[in-house]
Amino acid sequence: MIHDWKGVKAGLWRQGELMPMAPGWLTGAERGYISQLVFPPRRDEWTAGRLALKKLLMEQRGVNPLDLSIMPTEAGPPMLVGEKIPADLHVSISHTGDWASATVSGAPAAVDLCLHADATRLSRIMLRFCTDAEIIRFDLKNRADLLPSLWALKEAALKAVNARMFDPGMKAFEIESLDPVRFLREDLDGACYLEKEVALAIVRRV
Repeated sequence: MIHDWKGVKAGLWRQGELMPMAPGWLTGAERGYISQLVFPPRRDEWTAGRLALKKLLMEQRGVNPLDLSIMPTEAGPPMLVGEKIPADLHVSISHTGDWASATVSGAPAAVDLCLHADATRLSRIMLRFCTDAEIIRFDLKNRADLLPSLWALKEAALKAVNARMFDPGMKAFEIESLDPVRFLREDLDGACYLEKEVALAIVRRV
């Protein structure tokens, strides 16, 4: 599934759709990094995220999956390594549960996923990432179903501005509206797609 939002292409796939591509799509550098991941779920998530981005790049930009390695960085978006990487390319990856997503765009943008099933868990910690105004505005004490969308949008916002979870923190990205998505910060724009099992959020800088 691919969403096209304001020039940002966002793909969403199940791990099971992506993993069969691993033998022919992963470079030596990527396989070397994966071999260091000893926790199987983490290894599968990392692999699926890279495959999602490679699939999107192949379908949207005609990039051969073996022409680039998608490597981790300490902070910020994944690093693309290769000689045939298109200019002005911005990418982002997210994965949760059995799902992986990636975005490709010509300007800074980010993606994040959150399972609808996480709503109850998020209701227990909403004071950590929602402002008092948001709790009232969205009636979150009675509408826990909105929390996955808010979490995904705020996570994507953190990525879009290359910030960290605790500095400045998710409350710094207050949301005024979910339909349409509108941030209190005027330099951010976003969208949130409610798929069957996950909320898929895209945020870009404007």
